[in-house]
Amino acid sequence: MLVTMEHNVREVSTFEQIGNGVRLIMWEAEGVQVLRPPENVTSPKRVLAKKTKVQRGIILVVEDDLTIRELVRMFLENEGYTVVTAHDGEEGLLVYKRHQLNIALLLTDVRMPGMNGVDLADRVLQLDSHLPVVFMSGDAPQLNLRSTCLAKPFNSADLIGTLDQVLHATQRTQETDRL
Repeated sequence: MLVTMEHNVREVSTFEQIGNGVRLIMWEAEGVQVLRPPENVTSPKRVLAKKTKVQRGIILVVEDDLTIRELVRMFLENEGYTVVTAHDGEEGLLVYKRHQLNIALLLTDVRMPGMNGVDLADRVLQLDSHLPVVFMSGDAPQLNLRSTCLAKPFNSADLIGTLDQVLHATQRTQETDRL
């Protein structure tokens, strides 16, 4: 992922493979952000993800960096996921409680001001011990987490692939438990 800032224009580019990628340009003027989604960019990995998606719940994305949070939201919504977001652990816990019955997965940054992602996951798992959790972190190789961790930087294919894999595994476990 490449992020550049020049003359109040922040450009975020991510490339899944050479010659095939997504480009998002965000204009910032007096604190207002206008997000422009990519124009009909579809890779073979995205088509496959759309055909195999199993979940129908909401993905809760908790990330303190606005650019990353909105980019992740856009990637997920482009794949057909329903997304709610929060900017830190405290807000994430409130959003979780508001949508508790419909949250299918918690996707959270590890390092955030206030309540960090690990503490947030612990609090949420006290309310629903079966909720799948995926962490995002630039320190992923050094962390010893008991859940899936997606190393930053990541591209949309990595994100979608990881979430689909975790949700498929969760669905299989729930189906086995019912038998």
